[in-house]
Amino acid sequence: MVLNNKLLQILQNAPRKAPVSHLYENFNRLNILDLHNFQLLVLIHKFFYHKEKLLIIFTSYFNENFLFHNHVTRNRDNLHLARCKTSYGLKCIKYKVVIFGINFLLS
Repeated sequence: MVLNNKLLQILQNAPRKAPVSHLYENFNRLNILDLHNFQLLVLIHKFFYHKEKLLIIFTSYFNENFLFHNHVTRNRDNLHLARCKTSYGLKCIKYKVVIFGINFLLS
């Protein structure tokens, strides 16, 4: 991430103290964290609307709530959120996609 910022700084002849957000805006680019979040949203979108475009490994990567409940619930069509017992589990793509997708859809 630091190298990306430095490269943008050099390409734009910007001063050392120039805000990083302006460097990305000038080149019409997303910063690394926003790019990561965008890719998570693309994955969620493909899972729900274009499963044929997903890689085979991702077609069964997530579970929907209706697979766990025999009765109808409001969250029937949402992704199932598995419990994480470690900090490593909180960083896994399976967990992050569900949390990010739920937060994005609710906001």
